[in-house]
Amino acid sequence: MTPADIALLQGVFWIAFGGCLLALFAYDFFHFLLDMLPDILRVSFVWLLGLFSRGGKQS
Repeated sequence: MTPADIALLQGVFWIAFGGCLLALFAYDFFHFLLDMLPDILRVSFVWLLGLFSRGGKQS
């Protein structure tokens, strides 16, 4: 095996390793967003209720 072959294999390994790590973080972040979705919707709904219950008055 020549040094060029070893360098190529190392490059392929690090690209694959980085891709898997990126996919893992993306998966984790996506599921974090899904877990936070009900809280985000609840806060937005309460904020909208407060906005419309003022009847257009400026604060």
